[in-house]
Amino acid sequence: MSKPLDQIYAAAVPLPIPHEARQTAEQFAANQSSPEKARQVYRNTLAVWVMNDYFHMLGIATDLASSDSWNPAVQLMADVADLVLPSLGRLECRPVLANATVCDIPPEIWTLRVGYSVVALSEDLQTARILGFISTVTDETLVLQQLSPPEALIDHLHALRQPQAVPETVQQTAQPVATLSQWFDNIVNTGWVDAGWQTIEDLLATATLTPQFSMRSKALNTLTDGPDAGLRKGKLINLSLRLGSEQVLLLIRLQSQAIDQIHIGVQVYPVNRPYLPANLELLILDESGEVFMQAQARQADNYIQLQFSGTPGEPFTTQTKLENICHAEQFVV
Repeated sequence: MSKPLDQIYAAAVPLPIPHEARQTAEQFAANQSSPEKARQVYRNTLAVWVMNDYFHMLGIATDLASSDSWNPAVQLMADVADLVLPSLGRLECRPVLANATVCDIPPEIWTLRVGYSVVALSEDLQTARILGFISTVTDETLVLQQLSPPEALIDHLHALRQPQAVPETVQQTAQPVATLSQWFDNIVNTGWVDAGWQTIEDLLATATLTPQFSMRSKALNTLTDGPDAGLRKGKLINLSLRLGSEQVLLLIRLQSQAIDQIHIGVQVYPVNRPYLPANLELLILDESGEVFMQAQARQADNYIQLQFSGTPGEPFTTQTKLENICHAEQFVV
């Protein structure tokens, strides 16, 4: 059942917004390209600061510096107000003005957060009220009467902390092995199409891609097939995590080097965010299943890659790993 909106506001205790918070918000806002974007970043910064102070009062650990909302590069590209809670995930801290009835939730973060808190900022930006929390969203407009009280957020986080023995899950369905040497001959059989491999042009035309991925279209459009650029095919991969899903692009680049020798580049790009999730791994396994190459995303990597050479008929496997999820793809050179 939903509460009347006036009761939600009345129950929320005013919390002071310190001068340091407003100074930080002004610094972040000064880097933006328009007054509208500056206001967005300013309010997001205050909301995240208030939630960070709230958690500190409760003795709950946070990692403000690792949050995308504290990253100047991400601020320029996205409407982001996240706060990292170590070992739990990212909580979105959405700001609204006093007496608001709804809150906007950007669709690109719907599956990337452990929850969503709403912070009402006073008109003079001296105080804020934590109106409540919701664990999941499926719409860009959140009606504030749907919020649970702030105490429900604490219960939600405690539930997430409960230890669970989660074995590594390998996402590998029955699908044909991709024969890379045939790609040069433009052999596109039904199994290859069903496996999800597409040209760069087809990927960029996909309607479901988020605005952040579309921003990469100019760069990716330069990756056209040709004798110098090589041949490139990509596949969108969904990593089904415990707290949602993460979508990435697996890109294979091929170049003929000499007779019976093909240069292979394997790249992973983010789709739903400007940067790859920290600690996402890309591994290359040989025929015996042994890892012979690997790369790991750092805090602000917008892609990772591995490069090697192979001979026709040589098998290998790629693994894209995040948390306990591992997506495998099998290839024959």
